[in-house]
Order: sequence, then structure tokens, then C-alpha cells
Amino acid sequence: MTLTELGTMAYVACVDVELALGRALGLSYRDINAGLFFVLFPLATLALAATVVGQGARLRGLRRAEKVKQ
Repeated sequence: MTLTELGTMAYVACVDVELALGRALGLSYRDINAGLFFVLFPLATLALAATVVGQGARLRGLRRAEKVKQ
């Protein structure tokens, strides 16, 4: 299996999930797709960025605490 085939399979699976979700919620594929890319993806990106910033702050705090111990 080539990487292109794997990517195509993943894309088709995602579209199938979106179509099924659209049918279950009474929405179109376009509505589900817009919700994913205009709502869910930006929220996930912001959450991940906040996690990175928070981890950086915690790491700096731990490094400061380690310097104080020495």
C-alpha cells in the first residue's frame, strides 16, 4: 500500500463519517464540514496552543525551583 492510497483511504473514511453524522443530525455534508473546519479545528488549535504555553510556564517554574535547590 502506497502513502497515496493510505491518504485516499483516510479521506474517504472521513467523508463517510461526515455523511453519516450529517444524516444522523439532519444536516448536510457541507454543514458538518464547515462546523469541523470553522469551529472545531480552530478551537482544537487554540486548546493545543494554550496547553503548550501552560506547559512552558510550568517547565520554567520547575527549572527555577531546581535552581533554588542547588
